[in-house]
Amino acid sequence: MCVLLHGGPFGSSPRDMFLIQRNFLLLQGYSLLIVNYRGSTGYGKDFLDSLLGHIGSRDVEDCGNLTKMAIEKFSNVVDPKRVCVEGGSHGGFLTGWLIGHPEFKDLWAGACLWNAVLDMTYMV
Repeated sequence: MCVLLHGGPFGSSPRDMFLIQRNFLLLQGYSLLIVNYRGSTGYGKDFLDSLLGHIGSRDVEDCGNLTKMAIEKFSNVVDPKRVCVEGGSHGGFLTGWLIGHPEFKDLWAGACLWNAVLDMTYMV
């Protein structure tokens, strides 16, 4: 399973299933978990605002806990030894947090961060 995390944080994953990246992964045999964590658009102002002051905790917990839930719920499809996570921008930031998080670090067989902001002071 590949967990796909959108940028933002105040954005959302495109609903279009015909994106090249998604199709490529599906054709390779991956199942996809496309997460719209707290702070994502499309779920109302309260959901959006619930991330303010909690970036790096609530959004990380959403992604990690949803991954655990998907592994358990779809155990007939998902091999827990072959789960990866990837994201860009804020999704890359989340990926970095997830692969080092004490509760979630052992979920991942692979990870890809692209244009992630890992140091807010320097925006690098």
